[in-house]
Amino acid sequence: MTTRNQCQFWDCDETIPSNHFLCSARDHYAGYKAGTTDQCPACGTYKDSGNADCCMYEEMRSLRRKLARANNSQEFIVFSNETLQEMARNRPMTPEAMLEITGVGPSKLERYGADFLRLMRERAGGDANQQHPHPQPHANSAQRDDREFPADKDADRFFVYILLLNNGEYYVGQTREIHERLLEHRNNQSRSTRRKEPKLQWFTTVRTRSEAADLETELQQLNSNANDRREINRWIVDFKQLYDQLDYTPHKPQA
Repeated sequence: MTTRNQCQFWDCDETIPSNHFLCSARDHYAGYKAGTTDQCPACGTYKDSGNADCCMYEEMRSLRRKLARANNSQEFIVFSNETLQEMARNRPMTPEAMLEITGVGPSKLERYGADFLRLMRERAGGDANQQHPHPQPHANSAQRDDREFPADKDADRFFVYILLLNNGEYYVGQTREIHERLLEHRNNQSRSTRRKEPKLQWFTTVRTRSEAADLETELQQLNSNANDRREINRWIVDFKQLYDQLDYTPHKPQA
């Protein structure tokens, strides 16, 4: 059976046969044959001749990996690949410009914006400490907005989750009380999943309702695109593999 991998052009997610390195669907192989696409000597990915966005993207991926590890979270929770690609192309230099990037909301700007702004300013030769102040967090809390509910003020974590429905589709949701919410899904009390036998596939926690709402929207956008759903499938596989490594089965005493 022929295996497949991903096109090696820096911002392409097309799948290709394992004996290929660039896709034809977006003319990247044609560009290589014509001499308008070459391999970046710095990061090794393929790019349009003279385009340095690929190196910026690779540096952002490295920063994302570092931040995810520091926060004990998964990389896509920081920013998705699509968000990093848009950021690498547009190079926002202010918090206001960062908010124009797809996938950057107020909570993510507060939590991660300063690090990415610093990286882009350094690569642009600017001073990260002048003219462009970092976004200021609220004291002792993550940023909140009008999506908060009154009862949220005492909560210290919120859940974003993915359910598999009996029609093969995914449902993305967020909640303050995951046990109660899953029970509602199971008892057909949610119109969106009623009579669809929802089964939990993945979840993560964030600090505020606002952050949960931002991540829910981002996952819903990924879920609406067939290519991006493959990424969700990979997260679910990784989640299940981690779960399988946790053995809570009590050992039976030997007779």
